[in-house]
Amino acid sequence: MGKLPMKQLIYTFKDISIDVIIEKHIELLKNQNQPQRTITNFDKVTCDSSFVAKIETVEGANKSLPRKQILYKKYAFLIHRLIQRCKSNREGNFTRFNSQILQTVLGHVYIDMLKTLETLDIIKVSSSYIPSIQARLIELNPNLPTVSEMKYSSYIEEYSDKMQQELKKYEQIQIQKIKSEMGDSLYDNFTKSLRLLKLTHREEAEDYRDRHHFISLKSKEYFTYILNEYNRGNFNILSVDSNLRIYSILTQSTRIF
Repeated sequence: MGKLPMKQLIYTFKDISIDVIIEKHIELLKNQNQPQRTITNFDKVTCDSSFVAKIETVEGANKSLPRKQILYKKYAFLIHRLIQRCKSNREGNFTRFNSQILQTVLGHVYIDMLKTLETLDIIKVSSSYIPSIQARLIELNPNLPTVSEMKYSSYIEEYSDKMQQELKKYEQIQIQKIKSEMGDSLYDNFTKSLRLLKLTHREEAEDYRDRHHFISLKSKEYFTYILNEYNRGNFNILSVDSNLRIYSILTQSTRIF
């Protein structure tokens, strides 16, 4: 018997249904599949009227249309994860997704999914990135209200578990890179020190969160995110820069911690 799904806080958009997003997804795919007419001799354009355009018809992408039921589940998970990660980012309403992990979890359709969300002005995807180092930045439209609800969702849990497995694989690769920068001994000693961390005044921190006047909702959400990270014991080394500055939950925490 498989494990029973657990209730979790699931995010989505308040005023945009996933069904509407899927309809736009299908529409864009159908347009891509249509033959396209294109000018093939742009390099010979002249300033006078002697130029005669050569127009060729190029076959469409010939992509198969995905099943709406499966697409719905993938969009529900991606939107949930996107909102969740943006809410936990104190620097702005954006996040980054590793393309290889998205492809493994969602399949090649993730590219069309991101394009659809961008076409609907739900997200903006940066064109700049560093392959194998820094994923493309995805910015969530701040004008779109979101909602959350504690509920069961077997497919969101399934995709979340799969992404978590892929993230663990990715983290192992990153650990090896960090060890190569720090050396095994420093890495092991620093990691042992991090794991001794404890939040000794959790009730006071929660009380501070509830009473404090934060400069923005995002500041309060980030405070809650850090509080939850301490509760989960997420004390790993996140990265090491060229000056051997080590980034962890400590460098992410506000001064109250």
